[in-house]
Amino acid sequence: MSDSSPDKIAARKDRKTLPLPDAREDLDFTGAYNAVEFERIRAGLIPEEMEDKWFIFFEDPWLYFHRSWTGSCIYAVRFEKGATGFAAVESWVSRNRDEYKGTRRDYDRAMLNFLIDALLLRKPATFPVPDSIPKDAPKGIYQHHLVGRAYPETTFPAKSAAESSPHAGIVSRFKFSSTLIVAGIAMALHTALAVFLFGAAIRDPIRSGLAPVLVYMCDIPVSYGIELLRQIFHQNDDYYRALKTDCALYVVIGGVWWGFIGAVVSMFFQWLFQMRLKRRR
Repeated sequence: MSDSSPDKIAARKDRKTLPLPDAREDLDFTGAYNAVEFERIRAGLIPEEMEDKWFIFFEDPWLYFHRSWTGSCIYAVRFEKGATGFAAVESWVSRNRDEYKGTRRDYDRAMLNFLIDALLLRKPATFPVPDSIPKDAPKGIYQHHLVGRAYPETTFPAKSAAESSPHAGIVSRFKFSSTLIVAGIAMALHTALAVFLFGAAIRDPIRSGLAPVLVYMCDIPVSYGIELLRQIFHQNDDYYRALKTDCALYVVIGGVWWGFIGAVVSMFFQWLFQMRLKRRR
């Protein structure tokens, strides 16, 4: 890239440009810059080599980002002067599908920030590679398409600290294991409850004959389905055999239901814990 100094101000007349797109999306880009940085920003960028893929110029108060080969305007940012410098207060990205195929607003914000830092401010910058790019794609090919250069790359969205940690796999396995443990405990509790209540009804049908109703109530809504199966499995069974069959049905089907509920509750509290950690950061 040629070294375009601040006294070489880019202007619309320096390159052929297409009209601004009618299809736009608010970008909600934020950025604050001191006076020296803003002088570099307003100088823009005039492409002078084949690798220069952007033509950037400032028309007070808007900064426009055009593709140098096609002239299409992809980004625009409006600046306002404040007490300590200049701030981006309005921005948009083109959604003209004939000129720009991007659809992710979060990625466009990251890309716009990269263009300002790398091309205008000449700061060390890392090029964001969208995570939708195939893993087997040649390294750097997407960056070359957009900026024609070779900056360090990172996958966007960036991995969290937990994901990038060497212990990430251990953490994931722990979460999975804890979910299985909670589900197993829930199934064991249900089995103990069902065996105890049905056993009481079998041992003393006069005093505890209605005890299995508690299992029925605890297993709603799957108990409705279990009741249908009961009619199939013991149409001609006697009282004791029917209770044993019912106990087996509720232990198996109700136990799976309690295990499912236990797993959902475990995952919910894991998610809640992660949200609290993020807020503390």
